[in-house]
Amino acid sequence: MKLLMFHAERFGYRAQGADGSNAAHRADSLGASVSEPSLRRIESSSLTGRVESAILVLVQVESGDIDRQERLVAKATRNVKWFASKRSLDHVVLHSFAHLGGESSSPDAAREILGRLAGRLESKGFSVSLTPFGRSFALDIAIHEDPGAKVFKSI
Repeated sequence: MKLLMFHAERFGYRAQGADGSNAAHRADSLGASVSEPSLRRIESSSLTGRVESAILVLVQVESGDIDRQERLVAKATRNVKWFASKRSLDHVVLHSFAHLGGESSSPDAAREILGRLAGRLESKGFSVSLTPFGRSFALDIAIHEDPGAKVFKSI
């Protein structure tokens, strides 16, 4: 598993429709509620969203991660919690991103692990949002300018 974490001053996305067209659906908040079952959360995430001042985590789940998911989710939770506490933020946005290097997992494994990570972070007191899974996006990201606002972890 790889994590690329940012202190995002602003993060917005617009998912492309299943047919490749721009999604027309609008939502007031980013992602879906973390209180729903994890897979439903990912599938029902809003097709557009925007959030101000949050920890943005680009997550790549790699092949073989499903076999050690409990340990990985615990370590990822600790890393996100550490970074969020350094930045004094309690909102986390998880975005599946299969372009951080290495061999990516299956989509089903990535969905499962992202859902578990979201649930674990919520249990630690974070407000968690998930972007829709398996779509192409137009992204709008503004990252805090100091060097400590960007952290990469390979776990």
